[in-house]
Amino acid sequence: MRDNNKGFSLFEMVLVIAIVGIMTLFITISISTVSRNDVLRTSERLQTMVNKARVNAMAKGSATMGGGGNGWINIAKVGGSYYASVGECSDDPQVVKKNGEKIGDGKLTIYVAGEDDDKMVTDSTVRHLGFKQSTGGIFTGAGEIMFLVKYKTTSSYFSVDGTTGRITTY
Repeated sequence: MRDNNKGFSLFEMVLVIAIVGIMTLFITISISTVSRNDVLRTSERLQTMVNKARVNAMAKGSATMGGGGNGWINIAKVGGSYYASVGECSDDPQVVKKNGEKIGDGKLTIYVAGEDDDKMVTDSTVRHLGFKQSTGGIFTGAGEIMFLVKYKTTSSYFSVDGTTGRITTY
């Protein structure tokens, strides 16, 4: 009989493979939970900013054709993060960043979809939505605007009613 066994038994190999499998499962669940939380948190922040713009318009004055007025929400992606500002309309992403607040990380994707206009918020664009003082509805008269926040297969979306400006979460 030999006393110096070299190698692993079948039991030891199965045990190591099982431990690695369990650790992989926990890591996968943790990563997907973090991603889902980021998507939901960004969607909630965006909803809050949209509602703030609506309330601002009703209290301080409508969005106007030239971009004036207080009832605008501006959404921009700057330096790998998304920002939203409420107040007057702005076409400059840096102004949105300076006057607004960070609502999400750049690993996410944000889409704003209207009747004729479906666009992703990118580094070179600012997406706008204006509200009326009288009704709180959307300035452009669109029937409904959809907002989608997405990361890989995880997404969250909500709509803004064109007539009343009310938010519906799906």
